[in-house]
Amino acid sequence: MVTNDWLTRDGGTIAVPMPPKRLERQQAPPCLPPPGGQVEFNGGCWLVVATPPCGQFYEHAGKCYVPVRETPRPPTSVDPAR
Repeated sequence: MVTNDWLTRDGGTIAVPMPPKRLERQQAPPCLPPPGGQVEFNGGCWLVVATPPCGQFYEHAGKCYVPVRETPRPPTSVDPAR
């Protein structure tokens, strides 16, 4: 029988482990301090959203997290057609 032990946590709850580095298009530090509530892990900004079981959220140290999306950069050039 094949098992995926890395997918399970106490009680057999499915959880996604925190990635070892920042995800593509994830906000890099500095993260927003409270009241924004962002925290920095492994080079990326995260929001605490729940307590386990985390389901599809990332789990770390008994809390559930979602990555903060990178803020788009404002345009730095002028459209010559205008």
